[in-house]
Amino acid sequence: MPFRATLNTKSCEFQYKLLNRCLVTNAFLFKVGLASTPACSFCGDIDESLDHLITSCHYAKNIWAEVIKLFDKQGIEIAHLSDKDITFGSVRCDDELFVNHVL
Repeated sequence: MPFRATLNTKSCEFQYKLLNRCLVTNAFLFKVGLASTPACSFCGDIDESLDHLITSCHYAKNIWAEVIKLFDKQGIEIAHLSDKDITFGSVRCDDELFVNHVL
C-alpha cells in the first residue's frame, strides 16, 4: 500500500513508518530518558502515541476537518474520515487516487 499512494520518497518513508509503528513519539522518548514528559507535543493533555498524534489529538482533528473542507472545495464529497481512513489512506470515492494521496 505505501507505494501505491505516491512516488514521493519522503511520503513513502513516512507512510511505511506509520504503518509499521516505527515513528518515535514523546511517550517512547520519555521511556528511554530523552524527553522530559510523555505528553503530546501539540495539546499537552495526554501521552503522545501514534494514534493520538495522527487521529485523536484535537489539533489533528482540526487538520482533518480542514482536509474535508479542501475536498469539498474541489467537489469531492466526504462526510467523515474514520481513523482507519486516515491511517491507511483507504477512502473509496470518484477521486480515489487524489484523496488517498492527500491522506
